Amino acid sequence: MERFGSRRTELFFILESFIYINFFILDITRQEILLSGIFKYVGIFFCAFYVWSAKEAVSSWKQRIFKWIYGFLLVADCFLLFTENYLPGLFAFLCVQGLYSYYLSGRERKKMICQVVICLIITAFVLFLLLFFGVEIDVVLKTAIFYFSCFSYNLCKLLISYHHNKEAVFLTIGFILYFLCDLNVGIYQASSYLDFEMLNHMTKISGLGMWLFYLPGQVFIAYSAASEK
Repeated sequence: MERFGSRRTELFFILESFIYINFFILDITRQEILLSGIFKYVGIFFCAFYVWSAKEAVSSWKQRIFKWIYGFLLVADCFLLFTENYLPGLFAFLCVQGLYSYYLSGRERKKMICQVVICLIITAFVLFLLLFFGVEIDVVLKTAIFYFSCFSYNLCKLLISYHHNKEAVFLTIGFILYFLCDLNVGIYQASSYLDFEMLNHMTKISGLGMWLFYLPGQVFIAYSAASEK
């Protein structure tokens, strides 16, 4: 288990803070987009390495899930940061939410199946509304809506379970920040499907907001995962 005060944890937070400050300055000044992307990816890689190299508790299936989660995150962020092909990245993020569902449901398959059914119903309802208002639907949008419904469901489960497990504070904070990141991603990408003037102005802010929340969220989640019993 990891604790604040250990050299390994202190170094992890120092490195992540250094990375965060550097790419945020680059994003604000709109300079060196590729370098900013590299900083961001390295930040996620350090999160993954911190989790992968953590001392694993005996029979800790939870820690092993987080190791898989960060593996999929590295794949997803590679596509989203360095390519224009977003669909494979979305599928990788869906795998992440599937693993979170497995973790939060305590490995109970019935709960996971129930979640998938509910999220599919929500996705179908949202797609129906979008079609009704004349929005052009593609595979990326369908996948994104299903992903967001799964994420929202997992966040609700985590917030409910937090009342019974106050030790999950870092995971809860990280998950909320992660969710705020994806809200900004949704606003940023919505301008490709919806033509609202206010939405176009919001994309400028959301473009910065994505990683403003994403890396801190992953740092908190990584710390929680490495501390998992």
